[in-house]
Amino acid sequence: MEIRNLDLARKQFNNWQGNATIFIDLEEREAWTIVEEDINYHDQHVIRLIDKDNLHERSFKYNKEQIDQLAKVKIEKYEEGWEREELEDNYHMEFAKVIG
Repeated sequence: MEIRNLDLARKQFNNWQGNATIFIDLEEREAWTIVEEDINYHDQHVIRLIDKDNLHERSFKYNKEQIDQLAKVKIEKYEEGWEREELEDNYHMEFAKVIG
């Protein structure tokens, strides 16, 4: 299950020292990072894979395996019928164990 640009999005996310979000289009299987702004897409198939804030999490970094696994689990849950709000809840046990 390949997601285009996921590694590039992870690198941009990790290198940014502030607000950043990796988004995934679950239908198109494509990822991108938005920095500085807090953007919320209204498409049900575009989700926040992971994000960090400018205050407490500005230095958070994730390795390739964590991001790949998180994307895989979220896509599986999407295909099972999970709602967008559930998929973006990184405190959910399914996701929290991946990102530690």
